Amino acid sequence: LELAQNRSGADGDCVVYPDGSVAAFGLGHATGDAASDGKLAGPISGAGVGASIYRYWCRRRLGGRRRLAATGGHFPPLCCGVTTMSLPVIVDSHCHLDFHKFDDDRDDVVARARNAGVARMVTICTKLSEFEQVVKLAHSYPDIFASAGIHPHHVAEEAAPTVADLVARAADPKVVAIGETGLDYFYDFAPREIQKTAFQTHITAARDTCLPVVVHTRAADEDTVDILQKEMAKA
Repeated sequence: LELAQNRSGADGDCVVYPDGSVAAFGLGHATGDAASDGKLAGPISGAGVGASIYRYWCRRRLGGRRRLAATGGHFPPLCCGVTTMSLPVIVDSHCHLDFHKFDDDRDDVVARARNAGVARMVTICTKLSEFEQVVKLAHSYPDIFASAGIHPHHVAEEAAPTVADLVARAADPKVVAIGETGLDYFYDFAPREIQKTAFQTHITAARDTCLPVVVHTRAADEDTVDILQKEMAKA
C-alpha cells in the first residue's frame, strides 16, 4: 500500500485484487502487467492468455468453479482486443469522466487520450446514486469501462451499500471493478466507523464477483491494511 500510495498521486488510490496483490494506478494493472514490485497484478494482456490465466486464478484462488461461474465464465473485457503481447497497452485505470467538468468537451478528452496511446479507460464511480450515469457513459464508448461503488467521502450521505446491490450492478458487462472504496482520515468527511463498514461491504462484493476492488486510502494505512488482511482471511 505504501508503494501504491507513493506512486498514485496525492489521493493514494490503488487497486487490490482478490488474491491480495496490489497495484498503483498508472502501472498498467488493469491489463495485468506486472506491478512495479514485480508481482503479477491480475490477468496478463492478450485475449487468449488473459482468459486462461483469469480462469485459473478464479479456480485456484477464489474457491473453484463456483466462483468462476459467478463471473459468467468470462474474463475482464479490459483484456479484450489485445492480441500481441509485445505491444505496450496503456490503460487509464482511474479517471472520472462522468464529472461535470468534462460536460463541454468529454468527446475531445477521450479523443486526446486515444491519440496519446491510451487504449482503455476506467471511469470510477464515487456515488451509487450516480452509477447509472457512470455506466451509461461507459456504454457510450467502446474503450471505456466503469466501476460500482461509493467513495469514502460520500458514504455518510449515500444510502448504505449492500453486497447484493453492488453485485447486481457489477453484472453489467461494462463494470470491471468494485469501488472506489476505502478509508480517508485526512478529510474525515464521513465518520470512520461508517467508512470501515462500507469498505468491508465493498470487499465482500468484490470477492463474490471475482472483481478487483479499487481502494482509496489516505492517512489511514494501519486500518486499511488491517481490514484487508482480515477480509483476505475469508477468501
